[in-house]
Amino acid sequence: MLENLYQEKLRDIKIDEVPIIPESIFYHVFDVLKINEKQLIRILDQMVKAGDAIREDKIERSLPPRSYVGRVGEFLLLWFALIGKEDYLFLMSREKGFSLELVALDPSKALGFVKNIQSAIFMSGTMTPLEAFADIMGIEGKLKKFPRIVKKENAIVLVAKDVSTRGDERSLELYKKMAKYIVEAAKLIPKNVGVFTASYEVLEGLLSANVDIQIQEASGKKVFIEKRGVSSKENDLLVMAFKEEAKGDGAVLLGVMGGRNSEGQDYSGDEMNGVILVGIPYARPTPKVQAQVRYFENKFPRKGKYYGYVLPAHKKLVQAAGRVHRSDEEKGAVIVLDYRLLWSNVRKDLPDWMKETIKPVTLASMKRHLIDFYRGEKLK
Repeated sequence: MLENLYQEKLRDIKIDEVPIIPESIFYHVFDVLKINEKQLIRILDQMVKAGDAIREDKIERSLPPRSYVGRVGEFLLLWFALIGKEDYLFLMSREKGFSLELVALDPSKALGFVKNIQSAIFMSGTMTPLEAFADIMGIEGKLKKFPRIVKKENAIVLVAKDVSTRGDERSLELYKKMAKYIVEAAKLIPKNVGVFTASYEVLEGLLSANVDIQIQEASGKKVFIEKRGVSSKENDLLVMAFKEEAKGDGAVLLGVMGGRNSEGQDYSGDEMNGVILVGIPYARPTPKVQAQVRYFENKFPRKGKYYGYVLPAHKKLVQAAGRVHRSDEEKGAVIVLDYRLLWSNVRKDLPDWMKETIKPVTLASMKRHLIDFYRGEKLK
């Protein structure tokens, strides 16, 4: 059976995904049902049609137009159609149960239509560096950087000189040291504060150092902790409760970079007056990441690791930093607990508003900078 083909690779609990031969998922079906590829495709077509009928019926009954039969048929037909394509990766995953995953490795394919239109404008706060964005997205045209939306007097980026989440430096002592930074910053930043870590492993490390308890005891602020695997509704309720605390003394939200709360949420006004970024979110070398690096290396020689591994991590960090400034009038501090942000090869990927306000700090100097930046607002 399908599970038996890869159970040896999935036996190690640290492995969440493995690349598979795309045709192999159908071997057992062909053997048991005694059908060929054409017959299976006809069955999948019928599943898609049944799904359409189910959705239409649900719409008429004012129900969500959802059909699992139709969705499975659509997915497997697409899986069939993409076999042999070098810009796709076929995975078996158990991150969210036992599942199949189809990964597109070339984002430029989604923008193929641009070549057939007269002009297009792309705008984002995380396109830096523009040349890399143009390469990866397959865009030809003029590149222009506009004045930053964040006013210099409203932003400060403080980078701790003595901590990092580099693998060989992680320990309980490190997390205790980082917890001190977080607790002091939570006390000095008015109202709501976001703390986003490089991974759930780092978040768990901070919790093992009792950072949540220390924050509550030192600042009196309620602590909200993002959990992986929860539904969108549960997470939305968590974020709503966190934002509501901005009307009082404030709260602290603990989450991860690259997650829905560090990229997909807007925090206006006092809903997030400062953010603490713990580490740089470089991905684990999973089959998915390795495939992306190989693909980009073939397409852009000597740039594969940068485009497929390094730059995505830097963009996640910038996205999380941007939660503080949602308009040109909002004021907020960004504190990065990783000295690697001071390295030139990392710093060059930051937007101007971060590069122009960056300052290396120790715990003591961070406190002085925050007091001066917020003009004693929290200390009255």
